Amino acid sequence: MVTTAIYLALLATRQVTLRSLWDLTNYFPPPLVLACPDLATESALELTCKNFTLVVHLAMHKSGSLQSVQNTALDNANWYTATFQPKMKNYHKGHLV
Repeated sequence: MVTTAIYLALLATRQVTLRSLWDLTNYFPPPLVLACPDLATESALELTCKNFTLVVHLAMHKSGSLQSVQNTALDNANWYTATFQPKMKNYHKGHLV
């Protein structure tokens, strides 16, 4: 996640604005085999968002076989459904929540 120190440093150098971090959806892409199990069968397949600029590279949470760093929780093929989704049920999505 984006820590307060990283966020404040980026704000200070004007590399990021508060508005650019409102929607973090694209920082947590679901593995395609989980999002579209009837269409995608190859775990290395991923989609990219056309109108998304990755502002904070450390905040990208690719999981399963798409995670380049091995031996972490994110390289678990079930991280998105087993860890991420249950935690997100406690939060609301929106600009002003």
